[in-house]
Amino acid sequence: MTNTVRDNEKLQVTTPTERELVMTRVFDAPRDMVFDTLTKPELLKRWYVAGGWSMVACEIDLRVGGA
Repeated sequence: MTNTVRDNEKLQVTTPTERELVMTRVFDAPRDMVFDTLTKPELLKRWYVAGGWSMVACEIDLRVGGA
């Protein structure tokens, strides 16, 4: 299953198992910037909810078994 995000950007969504959902997308940005944006709550809140949405709380725990 592939959903169009923008003109040239594709979000690939696959379900390798019954309990897994894998989303893959290529960004035209340096890896460290993308990593920071997806792992730092203050950046994720600004990027992920663009377009009028709001995120009341954002917690990220990158430890094995984290939430």
